[in-house]
Amino acid sequence: MKRFPYIFINQDLDKFNLEAVLPTLDAFRQKEVLRYRSRTLQVQTAAAWHLLQTALEKTFGIAPMPRVACEEHGKPFFPDFPTFPDFPDFPTFPDFPKGSKIPERPTVHFNLSHCRDAVACAIHYAPVGIDIESVRRPLNMPLARYVLTDSELQQVTEAKDPPLEFIRYWTRKESIVKLTGKGVSDDIKTILERYAHRVIMQQQVSSDGKWVCTVSTFKPDN
Repeated sequence: MKRFPYIFINQDLDKFNLEAVLPTLDAFRQKEVLRYRSRTLQVQTAAAWHLLQTALEKTFGIAPMPRVACEEHGKPFFPDFPTFPDFPDFPTFPDFPKGSKIPERPTVHFNLSHCRDAVACAIHYAPVGIDIESVRRPLNMPLARYVLTDSELQQVTEAKDPPLEFIRYWTRKESIVKLTGKGVSDDIKTILERYAHRVIMQQQVSSDGKWVCTVSTFKPDN
């Protein structure tokens, strides 16, 4: 069983052909893309769904894209996927570990994120949250004070590259928010402290330092 999520990132948004990809998306996702007036946001949204569609087919052989629904606070999921006991041949479940909890949600979980420089997708056998953000300069101090604890703020301001360090913290927090699906009802300032012993994180910084991506999943015993 794969312990960590499959992670896919597309940072070539300037080459993304919106007109070619849009017809390949279903009506629901086309509507979501076109509700944005900004072409930039249309490209980001379409690219994220297309990345998921491509990842599902290449990694798991799942095509076409399954139906998507949203939880109470907007987290998307596949409502028609059977739970593990009825789907034993799913690639990430050759043998479910003895004593492990069987996910209550469908066996294929996913999460999407996009920013001005890239889009990201995570697929996992259990709930997953992903956040990708562009590094904005200079550092937005009012925002930093609002979302960071005092100790986190000190680490950011004393870092060699404060804007980058801030986005590293921001994506960690946002990935947990997206993992839990609680949305703004969760306290963003203290979320790292409260979930420190409950989640596993992976973080990636682009080679040019333009974006940071963080993925969060629950530890197996949660």
